[in-house]
Amino acid sequence: MADKKIWLVLGVIIGFILAVIYLLSTTQGLPKTSNKKEESTPRPSSDESVQLITIIGKEYSFEPAALTVSSGQKVKIIFKNQGFSLHNLVIDGVNVTSKTIGPGEEDILEFTAPATGIYEIYCSLGNHEEMGMKGQLEVR
Repeated sequence: MADKKIWLVLGVIIGFILAVIYLLSTTQGLPKTSNKKEESTPRPSSDESVQLITIIGKEYSFEPAALTVSSGQKVKIIFKNQGFSLHNLVIDGVNVTSKTIGPGEEDILEFTAPATGIYEIYCSLGNHEEMGMKGQLEVR
């Protein structure tokens, strides 16, 4: 009798494990992922008066690292941390600083592009800037 109970318990456990594996192998209920490379070039948003830019931050770089906008243009930056540590985004001379965000998080920055010039972009945490997490905003 004890042997039958053991086999019954093992059967139930194996059945449960197989059901979990099956459910995890299907795409239903799981977030959809894409192998498509994140678009990183500036593009107009649905409101044509705002320039929408997505910047990806990771160890230790920004993509794109060089941005170009027009003076007086409204700019909306979506800053996404795809790295493994905390990062932020600072634009010197424009008074723009993102929140410090963790892996997988994002922050939205909105500002009006200042006078013509080159403005430095960098991560102000630790020595991230010195390690290459920097770029430039060119305002024309």
